Amino acid sequence: MVFKDISERKYADDVLKQIVVGTSAAIGDDFLKALVKNLATSLRVKYAFIGELTGGKPEKVVTRAVWANGALAENFEYGLKDTPCENVVSNKACYYPNDVQNLFPKDLLLVEMGVESYLGVPLYDNEKKGRGLLVVLHDAEIPESIDPQAIMQVFANRIEAELERHDAQMKLDKHLNDLERLVGERTAALETSNQNLSEFAFIASHDLQEPLRKVILFGDRLGELNRGLDEKSRDYINRMQGATVRMQDLIDDLLLFSKLTTYSSPFVKIDCNKIIEGTLSDLEARVNESRGTINVDKLPDIEADSFQMRQLFQNLIGNALKYRKEDVDPVINISAQPDGNGNVVIKIEDNGIGFDEKYKDKIFQLFQRLHGKNAYGGTGMGLAICKKIVEHHSGSMTVDSTPGVGTAFQVSLPKKHPLSERTG
Repeated sequence: MVFKDISERKYADDVLKQIVVGTSAAIGDDFLKALVKNLATSLRVKYAFIGELTGGKPEKVVTRAVWANGALAENFEYGLKDTPCENVVSNKACYYPNDVQNLFPKDLLLVEMGVESYLGVPLYDNEKKGRGLLVVLHDAEIPESIDPQAIMQVFANRIEAELERHDAQMKLDKHLNDLERLVGERTAALETSNQNLSEFAFIASHDLQEPLRKVILFGDRLGELNRGLDEKSRDYINRMQGATVRMQDLIDDLLLFSKLTTYSSPFVKIDCNKIIEGTLSDLEARVNESRGTINVDKLPDIEADSFQMRQLFQNLIGNALKYRKEDVDPVINISAQPDGNGNVVIKIEDNGIGFDEKYKDKIFQLFQRLHGKNAYGGTGMGLAICKKIVEHHSGSMTVDSTPGVGTAFQVSLPKKHPLSERTG
């Protein structure tokens, strides 16, 4: 008797190992197919299938994998009513060792398949709600010597895990597809926006500039008649000329911004020291007028668009000169240091009027100003242009400021850029 128990236990272990080996290399539908095949073969039955509840009314089951008569078979759908499966999905394992056709006379599928015995165990989702069943059927009594119900339960748990993995994969795939669709829509919208900007740039450079030039021309001619005009007329002319200058500056900045958005060129290795030298040469008159002092440390070479870098430094240094304190000579310090991640952080620090840091995001937005246009000139686009340049270079830009003390901009830029023209 002891020998028989040991022999049966060893046989059951061998059956488990055989099924595990036969399914270990598969996932998804391949795993389900491998399982019904190895389960039917090991338990020596004609039929095995895995089914999932459809959730409809009346309740039905759709199979995910079917083994019949020694081969994989097509999946099928069937109703649960008046079948042994109806009892299984009611959350209990059911074993009918013989005469199952007479027990369920309305289940014509049992008759068609010539089934004599039936064993089914329920499958659950991760919330312990019924989601399907694992079934084996045979045209004779299912051998009990290896406790087939225990073996079925072991692999029912594995099926549940695989179905949950499949659900998670489906959700992930749907999320990725939705994300890909949104990215496509966003890309299309961005391309449309860029096209609109390009069209605007064309209009601004032709249709807007030409009449503006005429206004400036005739304003200058009226200004030449200064001696023959009264004070009010001269004031009107001065206002008109000031407005046309602001309009010209605005068009120029809008054109520059649109080019930053729509135009991309390979970057080359540039010497930031030479870029700063050229920028300071352009700003020499303003520096002298404000009696400013500009201290520049040794700056590194980076891979960038030299024109855009010059525009970036011109805007930031120009702002530092513009927003200076009354009766205090401006001092601007420019330095750089690596951040350890392949980037260079360039710092432009001034002793100007500063601003409340609650506005540190607002100042980078288009047409946003913290001061009236009469107090400080400009279009409200300078820092938006700076941010766009930095983003175009795959960098980042931050600012720290204290009212009455000064402002410090930190510009982080990669030393080597993927759009560069370097070779080798």
